[in-house]
Amino acid sequence: MVSIDARLSAVVVGASIALITVLGTKPGSTPVLPEPAAPVVEATPLTEPEPEPEISADATPIGQLDEIVLNGSEAVVSGWAFDETRQAGARLEMRVNGALKYRFEGGTDGFSTRLFLEPGRSEICVDAISASNSDKVELGCDSVLLRGNLWDDTVIVAHYGTGSTHQLGIAGEGTATEAAQRVAAEAERWSTETGINAVPAFDYIATVAQPAPGQDGNYSLPTDREDAWEYLEAIRAVGGYMILDFQPGRSTFLRDVQRFEEFLTEPDVGIALDAEWRMQGSGVPGKVIGRVDAAEINEVSAYLAEIVRENELPQKIFMLHKFTNRMLINEADMIAHPELANVMHIDGFGHPNTKVGVYSNLHPQSPWRGGFKLFIDEDTRVMTPTEVMTLLSTPPVMITYQ
Repeated sequence: MVSIDARLSAVVVGASIALITVLGTKPGSTPVLPEPAAPVVEATPLTEPEPEPEISADATPIGQLDEIVLNGSEAVVSGWAFDETRQAGARLEMRVNGALKYRFEGGTDGFSTRLFLEPGRSEICVDAISASNSDKVELGCDSVLLRGNLWDDTVIVAHYGTGSTHQLGIAGEGTATEAAQRVAAEAERWSTETGINAVPAFDYIATVAQPAPGQDGNYSLPTDREDAWEYLEAIRAVGGYMILDFQPGRSTFLRDVQRFEEFLTEPDVGIALDAEWRMQGSGVPGKVIGRVDAAEINEVSAYLAEIVRENELPQKIFMLHKFTNRMLINEADMIAHPELANVMHIDGFGHPNTKVGVYSNLHPQSPWRGGFKLFIDEDTRVMTPTEVMTLLSTPPVMITYQ
């Protein structure tokens, strides 16, 4: 009788375990494996496809105006709009202050279009036009303020001084009304000789540096506010501008400027910082030439720019006096805010040839513009308007007589 040796072996095939029974296996023979069973797949019941959404023949466009960003004299208007009737971007209209400006097509990914604006406040609205019935759907409105460039085809002609005394400049001679009429006549002469629109102004000293420390130890005193208001009303009467000029002594420019904040909320009042009178350490006005760091100047310019923004004012003159490079420390770090008309006023008296050379050496880089001072008594000869505008390397935007 042939003995039968029955064995059970577990063999792994893929992920399944097959149980194989080997019967009458001779030594050295190879067992035959059974075919693996096919996997069982459960059937999924068929479902009806979802119907396409019905599009109404008079579907209303949807969308919104997202933002308006000013870039110089341009406004970039962005948003999105979709017209279900067209299954595409909607047709759009843009209105400025209620008047239709132009029509354009919106894309499926949104719209972004540019618009040139006039200086002043503008309300911009975007409407979507229905393709089915031409009805208009307002996507949104927003209001923006474009501040014009103060220097566009204009030069400021100013008289320097203060109402408290005639000893500090021509603006202090006579009454405020007389001073305003005098500078208005000077501006008219400039317009006639140069063909450029000249605007009269006062470069009005608001704080005056002193040789003695005074009660607060700052070597500076504020001038009378009632006089300043009187001069502001007088220069307004001739269509002019007021610049408050600060000589802080050992105080800071920001502290002095903040004392006159009620003037700075007016649309026709700017400021000037005179570094000659900003003392460092134990310096005494009149004995040393002052100087100031860009960080202190930036504090004042940021403060003034914020006033312009908060009160929606036109550009304000922000002027710095200078007649040597040492007066402004870290000048390259000064920030020029777009809310301000930034002027580097080049002072210094002498012969016209000398003054022209100094102006050329100290003239600032853009966006700063140049100013030029004419000394009625100290200059060897007072240059004429035509000479100033033709002999200087770059025509100044502001002229001050002292």
